[in-house]
Amino acid sequence: MIGNLKAVKRFTFGTDKTWSEVATVTAPEQSVNAPGAIAGRFYLIQKPTYQTGLAYNPVARCDSDGVLKVQFINPTAGGITPTAAQAWVGVCLDLEIDASQNNAST
Repeated sequence: MIGNLKAVKRFTFGTDKTWSEVATVTAPEQSVNAPGAIAGRFYLIQKPTYQTGLAYNPVARCDSDGVLKVQFINPTAGGITPTAAQAWVGVCLDLEIDASQNNAST
C-alpha cells in the first residue's frame, strides 16, 4: 500500500446542464461545469435518478479546473439523452502518499 485514500470535498453539479444525446452502442465523455474541481484529481459521482438503458462511469476525471468529464454508456439500439438539470453529487478523492512505502513492486 502506498497511501491512504480520503474524500476531501463533497459538492453538487449539473443543475444547469443539458446533456447531449448518447448515440447507440457508444460510451462518450461529456463535459460539465463543476466549480472547485481541480485538474488531475478523480471524483466519485452519483446520478440522482435511474434512467432505463443508460449507464455512466461513477469515476469522473478532471483535466482542467472547474470541469468534470462524465462518461455515459449506451448499449441499446437507440439514442438516449441523459436527464437534464439534475443535482449530481460528487466527492473529490485525494491520495495521501507515504513516501517510505512508495515501491513499484508492491
